[in-house]
Amino acid sequence: MKNLFLLALIALLTGGCQINVMQPDTDGNAVVPDANARLARKLFVGGTDGKIVYGEEKYEYDGKGLLMKISRLSRNTKGEMDLYSYDEYAYNEQQQAEKLSSYAFMQGRPFMTSLKKYDYPAANKIVEQTYAVNNKSEATFISSRTETTMEQGLKARVIYYYVINQTFVKGQETVYRYEAGRLTAQESLNPNGGLGTVLRYAYKGRTATVEEYMFNRPESISSQSFQYDSRDRLTRSEVTKVNPLLCVAMVSGSATVYEYAD
Repeated sequence: MKNLFLLALIALLTGGCQINVMQPDTDGNAVVPDANARLARKLFVGGTDGKIVYGEEKYEYDGKGLLMKISRLSRNTKGEMDLYSYDEYAYNEQQQAEKLSSYAFMQGRPFMTSLKKYDYPAANKIVEQTYAVNNKSEATFISSRTETTMEQGLKARVIYYYVINQTFVKGQETVYRYEAGRLTAQESLNPNGGLGTVLRYAYKGRTATVEEYMFNRPESISSQSFQYDSRDRLTRSEVTKVNPLLCVAMVSGSATVYEYAD
């Protein structure tokens, strides 16, 4: 996070490239966000006017429309964008994600940093297992497991397991709640079943907000705002209040701009 803050400062000094900031539309019916829109690019922006690009993600698809690669770039001290990591996907015959290989660059060479494999034991269930990787970019042992339950095509419940002595131990559980197709709450449960944090979403016109709450605090500890286009696609998200428990280097006003493949 500190690196992102420094990159933002570098971008301000070097000029960077600029983007236009759209005015949010708060009129009309509340948006139902399109979760299936195909991203082409994310731009991470900041600066005093919120228009300086200091990081980027690029999305590549095959002829069937399947996501094949995500590339991440950041601005160097010369003001140029450098590739520093990327993800590659592989699919099974049913066109379901089967494997996700993540790479980072060290001394100009890519090295695998993690490997995830996916299984589909039921029509509404996805199991993701993360493998530790050695210095030869070889998967060695399972380090964690995530089980996702879907309901009517929407993520309903996610349970995370970590590994101790080759045994899966239940960690955090997240429950997602919807109304009329809109995500309204995201509740994080501790292993003992107690409530940790809650994200609450509100929608108005082509905008939305999310606020984060601790289970024992009435005021929010963080918040973000979202803007959507006429096709219900997310176009911009912006940090409006920073959670001091997570990252003191983040600043309000940092934003992400979303561009689409079609």
